[in-house]
Amino acid sequence: MGLLCLAVLLLPFAPPALALTVFAEGRVAAAQADPAVAQRSALAVALARAVEAVLERHVSPAELRTRANDVRGTFLARPSPYIQRYSISSEGTERGDFVVRVEAEVAAERVLTELRAKGFRVHQLTARPRLLVAPLGGPGATAIAVGLRRVLEAQGYVVRALPEAPSEEAAGEAQAARWARDLGCHVALLVTAAGPEDEPRRLPPEDAEGGPGTERDGPARSGIRAQGWIVDSRREGLLGQSEATAWGEGPDAVAATAQAARRAGERLGAVLLDQLEQSGWNLGDDRQVLDLVVEGLPGAALVEAIGRALPAVTEVRAASLKEVGYRSAVWRVDALDAGLGPEALLGALRLPRGRLAWLATSDLSDGSVRTVRAEWRER
Repeated sequence: MGLLCLAVLLLPFAPPALALTVFAEGRVAAAQADPAVAQRSALAVALARAVEAVLERHVSPAELRTRANDVRGTFLARPSPYIQRYSISSEGTERGDFVVRVEAEVAAERVLTELRAKGFRVHQLTARPRLLVAPLGGPGATAIAVGLRRVLEAQGYVVRALPEAPSEEAAGEAQAARWARDLGCHVALLVTAAGPEDEPRRLPPEDAEGGPGTERDGPARSGIRAQGWIVDSRREGLLGQSEATAWGEGPDAVAATAQAARRAGERLGAVLLDQLEQSGWNLGDDRQVLDLVVEGLPGAALVEAIGRALPAVTEVRAASLKEVGYRSAVWRVDALDAGLGPEALLGALRLPRGRLAWLATSDLSDGSVRTVRAEWRER
């Protein structure tokens, strides 16, 4: 193959407008109400709750309480201007309430602009960390992690998992930080399950006689409590912790518990992201300049793909193509040192049909630029 002769223009990376996908529910009393009215009311509550979830992520609980009238009047009384789109996940009567659950895309940039205009103190991460989700102690925690990952991935986070689920006793902050570093992640989220809150039981149908212990007809119902911790992989410190409880219904106890676990994971994920946003987590100020030398490139299209992928990596501040050779190319990369090493930076690149495998890292004689050698490997 001849020389790769091309000119690649690297434009500054411009992230898309900030929008958050939020899972929320609205609940209103269904007794003696027209079903259509109950549905509309529950949907309005769910959309207001979706906007409120974004407020809770970026503003401290104390400030939201002290300025509750501003919050209600500006955002919650009429949430529709902040909802880009939504879909109804489920709706129906549950235990005397009409419940609507939605997946809503909230125009977070508009929310943040309004908050700043009104003088709220806004907490916002300057970079999104790569997240490790580690369920501890059995199938309950694993099921919760499914709902948790759904929230994280819907909001654009890069999420990784341990190859095997460890026992709850095996994980402390230092161990969680090591797991995260080994997988190139900045933050670890540990998840455990407690409960269920009570024994799964068979619920009677709405028009049946008898108490909640009725064993025939009706769905099974189960509750579960999810607990989670946020650990900074570099500093090995706890950034936050919380818990969430949810209930599920299904044709049997197994299905009911699985639904409860997924919902608990979604609620826990939302709360943990709120805490992460307000924790002050950051990559730090230590900068490094790298010459990334990639060998084994099959063509110009891949050079362009690498150039597009580099600025999307959390640590990378800027990247420019320095030179092109026979089946090789060199990029000058300005990055923040997250304490994970260049292997993590390479592993974070999202490339078509393959990956960059780290080969070696060396320092130049003047010590100002580190050379990182990597090789293209197809899947």
